[in-house]
Amino acid sequence: MVGEFLIRDGWRVLVGAPWTESDLLTMVGTEWYDVVGFSAGCEGRVTALRRDIRRLKAASRNPNVQVMVGGPIFQERPGLAAQLGAHAVTTCAKDAPRLARSLLPEARVFAPEGTPWASPGEHGKFVDAPRRA
Repeated sequence: MVGEFLIRDGWRVLVGAPWTESDLLTMVGTEWYDVVGFSAGCEGRVTALRRDIRRLKAASRNPNVQVMVGGPIFQERPGLAAQLGAHAVTTCAKDAPRLARSLLPEARVFAPEGTPWASPGEHGKFVDAPRRA
């Protein structure tokens, strides 16, 4: 659901729980990503999510990659997102694009000159990002 709102807002969205952690770390280590989002529905996902966010930040080509989280667990535990190392939390899918756009200035602080965004007015577009087969 969140992915659909982001796509409609012009974001390039790569979705997939079936990806391995290695796939994710390789992608963020080789391509520039502004914002990476995670969803968690229950308490059982919290430990893995904390680990995934920590590893993502360590591996990311973007030293200021922003992490956005969402899902029912974050409504139940309002301070959880910050404890996991996320920069933002949304509990409403339609608010995700606005929230993600608000993270862009911080995400792009260390962007190398010539980072390929389609135009200054566009956001969240990744050029030649790896695609899942």
